[in-house]
Amino acid sequence: MNIRAWQIANTKAAFCLIPAFLFFFGTGAARAGPAEYTWDIGRIVSGQSLYTSLLEKQIPSRAIHHIITGLKAHIDFGRIQPNTAYHFRMDPSGELREFTIESGHDLFHLSMGQERYGLSRWKVPRRIQMDTVRARFEKNLSETIRRAGEADDLTQSLEEILLQDLDPVIELQPGDHFRLVVEKIYGGDWLLRYGEIEAFELRRGEAGVMAIRHGDQYYDGVGRSLKRKFLRVPLHYQFVSSKFMQERKHPILGGVRPHQGIDFAAPLGTPVWAIADGVVITAGWMNGFGLTIILRHAHGYESFYAHLNDFGPEIRPGGTVLQKQVIGYIGTTGLSTGPHLHFGLSCHGEHRDPLKEAFPRDTITQEDELRAFLLKKQMISSILSADGQTGRGRMP
Repeated sequence: MNIRAWQIANTKAAFCLIPAFLFFFGTGAARAGPAEYTWDIGRIVSGQSLYTSLLEKQIPSRAIHHIITGLKAHIDFGRIQPNTAYHFRMDPSGELREFTIESGHDLFHLSMGQERYGLSRWKVPRRIQMDTVRARFEKNLSETIRRAGEADDLTQSLEEILLQDLDPVIELQPGDHFRLVVEKIYGGDWLLRYGEIEAFELRRGEAGVMAIRHGDQYYDGVGRSLKRKFLRVPLHYQFVSSKFMQERKHPILGGVRPHQGIDFAAPLGTPVWAIADGVVITAGWMNGFGLTIILRHAHGYESFYAHLNDFGPEIRPGGTVLQKQVIGYIGTTGLSTGPHLHFGLSCHGEHRDPLKEAFPRDTITQEDELRAFLLKKQMISSILSADGQTGRGRMP
């Protein structure tokens, strides 16, 4: 590995040349270094600065000052790519001892002593490795991914896949086993970021769900797209407070009556989006439902959003909306016991359970494209069937 190091002067702290060394992170999870402190990992998410990301990791402000000061001559902080990784080590007293960050094709390492600070720059070649991640779901997806030794941004990538067909909070059950085939992008031995999740397999007893990436979409084992024309869930929610059922005691009016929708509990003001492209039929007050929006979609579907606090920009009867466009915000208007969304769905006038509805999906039909997909499925199956082994190389 080609390493270039140099001495850097600073008015408040002297930077000294430090020797070359190697670090080994494997999967990128924090691993033990010297007995007195361990490595941790952070990532700069979209819209976040390095400074705010470091604050979230509870790095002392004095140490943040030295990081920014030491790196500003070499890194344009305004052009740091979202999902950029950095690694750091804290000692037992809470002082930062080492910090490393990627920029372009370089890795910068900052070491911190009592009064001296050293900066090294590594020229590191990139490599892409295909790995299999195996996990057993327990309480939630984030904890499950961390327990498998992976970083939180892999959780976000996986949720994006699952939300196309099933919701990770509702559908995944304790004891479910799943496997991923995922690209990992390394700089030397450092995990810089995750690439694409090429495949996902969920097993529950004898039943299973398979998702294989083809082009920019994911498909099941027979070539049906998992990107539905209709979303099942129209918001980021905390929990389901009431399911779709034919008999339910009304929490305010009393008496037993049908509950023809799903109640999603979420903080006041949480954005609500359209489940599919459509036309606004209603946007106004509907008695016990409070502020309500009704959208008409293709294939005879209509979607219903009630108890809203406010509408999204330019939402009015007769207007058009796009899938996942923000149409309103969580409220507690009408007959409501707290902030939530009552979400309803009907098809040709018949009420349907959104979480169980068999929405229409696209299918691979062109012969050449289907042949390429089935070849990739065969290669993915070979990787997943290798018990405990790691798939290497890049999928076509």
